[in-house]
Amino acid sequence: MKQVRSKSIGLSNHLPKMRYWFIAIVAFCISVFGADDGHNDWPASLGRATSAASDGALSFHGNPAGAAAADGWSAGFFTNREWGLNELATFDISGRMAFPWGTIAAGGSFFGERELYSEACAGALYAKRIWRVDTGIRARLLSVSSGDWSASTAIIGLGVRAPIIKTLDAGAWIDNIAASKLDGNQLPVRGALGAAFRPTDWLRLSCDLYSESPNPSTLRIGQEILIGQILSVRSGVTFRPNCYHFGLGINFSDFEFTWAYIGHPELCGSTQLGIIYGG
Repeated sequence: MKQVRSKSIGLSNHLPKMRYWFIAIVAFCISVFGADDGHNDWPASLGRATSAASDGALSFHGNPAGAAAADGWSAGFFTNREWGLNELATFDISGRMAFPWGTIAAGGSFFGERELYSEACAGALYAKRIWRVDTGIRARLLSVSSGDWSASTAIIGLGVRAPIIKTLDAGAWIDNIAASKLDGNQLPVRGALGAAFRPTDWLRLSCDLYSESPNPSTLRIGQEILIGQILSVRSGVTFRPNCYHFGLGINFSDFEFTWAYIGHPELCGSTQLGIIYGG
């Protein structure tokens, strides 16, 4: 009788872990058959579902409030070749430093070919935790050139992020709140509302509702599984058009090396590489 009870108790102890594994496997299978919309928000391998999930060096390209979520400092460099074309190469660099009065971050990006068409962007953000809510504001200068023509404008963004329960964070951000124009043309206002669910130390599930005017809103889903504190297996989906995301992260000492692949139904694949260092 005691042996039967001990076996039933042991099985009940393993049921929560089995449930989390089941959730992770289902999320992974869904994301393998997923989606993308062509933007360079990191981490790309999570289906760009970064409203609540972005933090550290990644916050400069995602939710600016995420910069307040960690202590110390971090820096990241990322390179991306859109759909395998050298003319669509993008380079991003960003860094973050936490102080008692708040967190500051700066970064920039370059896209395209100088002789044909290029976009250069540089800016900074400030983030601070007020009570339990992370807040952030980001300002960037965008410059576009093509041959003898060039134009520039300023873009302002805001973000918030807060824990709902111990395992669930919610976040939202909006970019171009001033509805800036570039050479007389209206730039899109874009933003997202999302959440990140972390039932265990090794599993993160993210979901965003992303919108960019005048296009309809799209859904982004992503997941990350941490194996042995060294390897991160990531995947995600975005829609309109339907593409899939897959990526790996390798943690070594204070470094993280990231790789992401984005599959498009018509434009083939896009590969992204990155390195992040934190102290």
